[in-house]
Amino acid sequence: MDIERNKATARRFFEEVFTAGRLDVMDEIASPELRAQGSLPPGLPDRGPAPYKHTVEMFRHAFAELHHEIHALVAEGDLVAVHVTMTGRHVNTFLDVPATGRRVVYPGMDLMRFDSEHRLVEHWTATDDLGLLQQLGILPDDQPWSSPMPPL
Repeated sequence: MDIERNKATARRFFEEVFTAGRLDVMDEIASPELRAQGSLPPGLPDRGPAPYKHTVEMFRHAFAELHHEIHALVAEGDLVAVHVTMTGRHVNTFLDVPATGRRVVYPGMDLMRFDSEHRLVEHWTATDDLGLLQQLGILPDDQPWSSPMPPL
């Protein structure tokens, strides 16, 4: 298993697919059998690259100046762990929330499993969803339920 190649593919997932919006790259880096483990919005299928493309389009439509900063990539065997923070400005409706114009910081931890051809086959993610809702003004920001993950 080429760990460095898997790390490069994980980087492409965030930089080329999400930040740059190159949906065609998803077909290149993901297995047709890609399985999402809690890493997609509710209601989407959990198999294949198509639901990821939909998610990318949803985020890129709702947030201008969308950027993903990778703080750490750690790999072992066929797994790559990624500590990443998405930033952007809320300019269009997102999950039924009208545009607020607010800047958001949305940290997450992802675990990605790759096959022998270095294609993404399984993806888990944990993000600060409550913190995002607070930043969009849906929930008060003075509640202790959010614990943002600071960069390393």
